[in-house]
Amino acid sequence: MEDNKYKQYWDLYIGLLILYVALFVPYRMAVEAKDTKGWQVWGYFVDGSFFIDIVLTFFTSFYDDIELEQVTSHKRIAHRYF
Repeated sequence: MEDNKYKQYWDLYIGLLILYVALFVPYRMAVEAKDTKGWQVWGYFVDGSFFIDIVLTFFTSFYDDIELEQVTSHKRIAHRYF
């Protein structure tokens, strides 16, 4: 699935959210005492995106370099993910 352009876009999106969380969340926690409604909604949106990413990861196949095959078994995908 690494050649799927939608997966690549999704991974880029999640990477940008991780960058946001790593840089802006600590800053906002240190500087601002209270979240506005807009920031709360944005926070729920970010959290929801990470939850969706966890779910999608369980349904995304991967290439096993040892067995030289594409793995589509949900059990093996979950095992690798954990």
